[in-house]
Amino acid sequence: IWQKVYRQKFYSTGGGPIIMSALAGIDQALWDIAGKVLRAPIHRLLGGAVRDRLLVYRWCGGDMDSPGDTAREAKRLIQNSNFKLIKMNACPKMPFVDTELA
Repeated sequence: IWQKVYRQKFYSTGGGPIIMSALAGIDQALWDIAGKVLRAPIHRLLGGAVRDRLLVYRWCGGDMDSPGDTAREAKRLIQNSNFKLIKMNACPKMPFVDTELA
């Protein structure tokens, strides 16, 4: 499925950000299906666990938040949660991507 979508000429080879995002979702779904069918965790299908701990981050900001609102939200999250890392969109809405017409 993945190769068929990636290589078909309708979307042109290599796609772009939208087709690659769709393929990422398909890829995750296929691994999930394989794991369920084989009754095995995905990490085992990929060769086994490689670490016993993992750093994770929390997303904040975005949508219609101002950079100041996002900074305040980030500070609140760090103070009131166990997260040590935050990924954020601390810029105004990007019209060429996030327009109401998109």
